[in-house]
Parts: sequence; C-alpha cells; structure tokens
Amino acid sequence: MTSTGSSSALTSISSGVVPGLVLAAMITSVAYSARNVSGFALLSPMILAVVAGMIYSNVLGTPAHAKAGIAFAQRRLLRFAIVLLGFQLTLGQVAAIGIGGVGIIAATLGATFVFTITLGRLIGVDRKLAQLIAAGTSICGASAIVATNIVTEARDEDVTYAVAGITLFGT
Repeated sequence: MTSTGSSSALTSISSGVVPGLVLAAMITSVAYSARNVSGFALLSPMILAVVAGMIYSNVLGTPAHAKAGIAFAQRRLLRFAIVLLGFQLTLGQVAAIGIGGVGIIAATLGATFVFTITLGRLIGVDRKLAQLIAAGTSICGASAIVATNIVTEARDEDVTYAVAGITLFGT
C-alpha cells in the first residue's frame, strides 16, 4: 500500500470511528463520575453508562459521524472486554468446586435458561430478546448478553434492553 493509500485509510478510520469512541469515552466518564454523587453510589458504572447513553441518544440523538465508532465499541471493544473478563476464571477454581459442583452449576444454568425462554414465549417477548435475557440471567449478566448476540444477531436495541434490564435487576 502506498503512503497515500495508508494515509487515506487512516483518515477514513479516524473520521469514522474516533468520534464515536470519544463519545463512548465521554459517556463512560460521566458514569464513573456519577458514582460520586449522593444516591448514585449504589449503582454500577455499567448501569449508569447505559442510562446516560439512553438519555443522550433519546434527547440529543446519536450524531451520524459517531455511529461507526459507537458500533465499533459495542461490537469489537465490548467483545474484547468479555474475553479479558473470562480470563479471571482459572482451571484451579473449576477443579476446586469439583465435578458435583460443576454438575449443579450446569443444571441450574440450563434450567434457568429454559425457564426464561419459556416465560418469554408465554408473555410474547421477541425470541431473540428472550434468548439474550435468558443468557444474561443464567450465565453472567451483560457480558453473556453481548457474547450471545454473536449467535442470535438480535437488533442493537434488543441488546441494549437486555443489558439494561439484567444490570438493573442485578443491582
């Protein structure tokens, strides 16, 4: 690639992704700062960031020039963060609970997942949204929802609803 081509690609990336990443970083900063406000200390930065993002998006709207960066943060950065989160569980920890403990966890996880999917179907929740909520409820919250969305390919709004609901109820 020529220097003009790489310069053009870099300009394209920075003009397309950077504004959205800056906006996501600003919302994240607001969420972390809000924890210092009386009454907000009980809420996790994640739920505060989701609420701040929802308010921003609904009041001001997401600027067109920031959408690519927001999508990049939602998909690639969040998935990378989930992988890093997974590194916290070691094989030693799994071995420490034993085969019986692993069996109980698997049965509980499966039952919770099936129950949530069934309840979602009974009350008329969209199938993909119900799958996301089931993953978040039965596995490990918001990170499971984002990871599950790779398979379900649900709408971004469904992912946001599921993450907000699981985080709110988890709080």
